[in-house]
Amino acid sequence: MVTMDLVIVELYKAFNEINKIIFENTLPQCMLTVQSTGKDINTLGWFTVCKVWVDEKEEQWEINMVAEYLSRPYIEIMSTLIHEMVHLENANNNIEDVKYGGYHNKKFAESARKRGLIVEFYGRYGFAFTKLNEKTEKIIEGLNLNKDVFKINRVPRISRFPRPERKSKPKVKQVIWECNCLRLKVGGDLDITCNKCKEKFKLVEN
Repeated sequence: MVTMDLVIVELYKAFNEINKIIFENTLPQCMLTVQSTGKDINTLGWFTVCKVWVDEKEEQWEINMVAEYLSRPYIEIMSTLIHEMVHLENANNNIEDVKYGGYHNKKFAESARKRGLIVEFYGRYGFAFTKLNEKTEKIIEGLNLNKDVFKINRVPRISRFPRPERKSKPKVKQVIWECNCLRLKVGGDLDITCNKCKEKFKLVEN
């Protein structure tokens, strides 16, 4: 059975090899994690814009691979990893490549193409859709990694805990009741007397 420690080991191997071959060993060490995407079902991975991991001596950025999509084809997993490594490179060089709301700008697109990704425009997320070009895919296929660990994923919350079906309430037909001074439209029976005219409300034929 695949365990999370095996996944993390292979992710670090991939990170270090890609850093050496594609990024010329220019990237700083980064914390690699596997966490749930929560409610955002469109996210495959993320890079933290701040160094969120700290100890007494240093701080690190984080790259996360989303647990619900960890069993995608190996090439797609590595494509997502490189995508996030591009963000790491830009952050390390003080290049702002994402605007508020997750919009990937042209600076990201330029950096991603430089690192072997095909970039496509993706609506309000800008140049966010990426995949490996042919040359980079061959490099990734040649890495000595255990691809079999990428065959496990976390069950999406929406699948595991489906919302109960809401039973629709039967509609109550509204009818008209009136006294000498007032007319009301209500659902069901009405058994009251008007305080003003002292007359009891009577059902009006619809």
